[in-house]
Amino acid sequence: MGIDFADKKFSAVAEKLFTSPYPYSLQEKLTEVLIGTHMLGPDDMPPHLWKVFNKLKQNLSIEEDAARGSFDAIPQSLTDREAADYIRQFADLYGKIENEYRMQYSSKR
Repeated sequence: MGIDFADKKFSAVAEKLFTSPYPYSLQEKLTEVLIGTHMLGPDDMPPHLWKVFNKLKQNLSIEEDAARGSFDAIPQSLTDREAADYIRQFADLYGKIENEYRMQYSSKR
């Protein structure tokens, strides 16, 4: 679909986590990131960003069941420090996706 789709998915996750009155644990936040972005594919971002995203997803996902649209994830078994590190990596990736989105769409004006 493109970088605009990736940007929308990451933006939706960020908005949910920052505006929710629910006090998510770090592990729950990480699970929400995985759930909110699991449908992204290699066509949704440049190859260098896909490589980072796919590695993060593979490190955190045990099994994906496409038929059910769900997966078993390991964030609940992570320490707070480990979960925070993964969240920082996803946040960094989101910033790069946002920059790519802005570059692509500002050049079309």
